[in-house]
Amino acid sequence: ITLGPDGDLYLAGIATGTIDRIVYTGGPQSDPTVTINSPVSGTVFLLGESVVFTGVATDYEDDDTALTAALIWTSDIDGQIGAGGSFTTNALSPGSHLITASVTDSGGATAAASIMIHVTTGSRPTAIVLSPDPGILWKPNDSVNFAGSATDPEDGTLDGASLSWEAIIHHNTHEHGNQFNGTGSSGSFPYPDHDDDSYIELCLTATDSAGLTDTDCIDLLPLVVTYTFETIPSGLSLTYNSATAVAPFSVEVIAGGQRQISAPDPQGLWQFQSWSIGGPATQLITLADSDQTITAVYNGPPDVTISAPADGSSYPAGTLIDFVGLVTDVEDDDATLAAALAWTSDIDGPIGTGGSFGVDNLSAGNHTITASVADSGG
Repeated sequence: ITLGPDGDLYLAGIATGTIDRIVYTGGPQSDPTVTINSPVSGTVFLLGESVVFTGVATDYEDDDTALTAALIWTSDIDGQIGAGGSFTTNALSPGSHLITASVTDSGGATAAASIMIHVTTGSRPTAIVLSPDPGILWKPNDSVNFAGSATDPEDGTLDGASLSWEAIIHHNTHEHGNQFNGTGSSGSFPYPDHDDDSYIELCLTATDSAGLTDTDCIDLLPLVVTYTFETIPSGLSLTYNSATAVAPFSVEVIAGGQRQISAPDPQGLWQFQSWSIGGPATQLITLADSDQTITAVYNGPPDVTISAPADGSSYPAGTLIDFVGLVTDVEDDDATLAAALAWTSDIDGPIGTGGSFGVDNLSAGNHTITASVADSGG
């Protein structure tokens, strides 16, 4: 079988002495799909306002970008109003418009999507958030008492279901959707406990009798403090709110929130001993209203050094031999630990205690001398 320059397959029939061609004619072609992204169906616009239309077309066979560019937009009142994936118009006539975006792919298959929007005369209402004061700094579970008002040139003062509230969490570079829904001129909700680097946007939307809306929003910022995490000894790892880093490090946190901290155990030779705030290695803490430093104390083995006699030294039997040892430890007093040193010989057993002493009665032979101590952490 050979692929020909025309894209077809050619098969030599040795027994029949013929050349057969295999042609792919393709299967059934799939239909494209159309999606209208904006505006939202049911939206009301003032006569003469600019309306932004966006949509996309996708197809299994054709290029989506080219197909989107071929979209045709029509109104059942005004006829064709635009083309392509995005356009803006302020020329829609008054009335309720059935807006349709349609496209035809290279195989002749068509697709369309529709929304309903309304164009009316009159004026939009004016909404205003009266409280709380945007300068207040909040902690989780604080009661947020809010109030607002709205007026409309045609309807006058708006109240009740004409006023709707929502609270949106902004976290880092994304949103977490509406956290609260309410109606009327006032109400309250608890400030949510979310991750650090977040805040609440409180919005009031007023809707008049014609369906025209206006929205006013304020940001409700949390009380932020700095937590510094340290280890003894320095340079070990700690975990704050699922993020592990080498101490010391600092994080900006929301006061009053609850977060998990953890001291991994063990870390090499180092074993967790305690937090400066008490509690187990992994625990849930409530963040304070002011900057804090939290330290995780780890216990490691003390370091023992024999400074005398020198390794490999040789002495005649009966010679007074001076033994000197030093101890260093992160947690305990070095002099106290040195005084607790226990000295042994692999031939004679225990031979002395403390940081220095002398003996003149070691047995003849090659002695392995060991100085050992246990610190307060065992």
